[in-house]
Amino acid sequence: MIKHAGLRGVFITNVVRCNPRDLRGRNRDPDASEIANCRSHLTAELAMVNPRIVVCLGRIAWNALAGRENPFEPQRPKVIEVHGSRLLPLYHPAYVIRGAYAERSYRRHFVWLARMLREIVSAHLPNPND
Repeated sequence: MIKHAGLRGVFITNVVRCNPRDLRGRNRDPDASEIANCRSHLTAELAMVNPRIVVCLGRIAWNALAGRENPFEPQRPKVIEVHGSRLLPLYHPAYVIRGAYAERSYRRHFVWLARMLREIVSAHLPNPND
């Protein structure tokens, strides 16, 4: 999706540094203590990278960064600002791979994201006519 949309300079990270597993060895969602334990790492990474926008892939990432008071609505994604960061909710790729959300729609979200980023960048470029 990143390549299809023509996005460049993308930094990918995760809410947690571990890969939580259930008793049978399958991936599972991180629990609140795991998220809290890794919070300082995520905060430090975001401070170093200073991204123009943070795309939260999935409800867990969204809740960790946007807070539960901001509804996770990736079908109608809206950028919100939280602590100086622009956040955008999108479904986690696994949700799309499982067929729970149409790949074509997901692709459109990434194209929209690329367009939005181009607008943000161009808004910050100096105007040669000034």
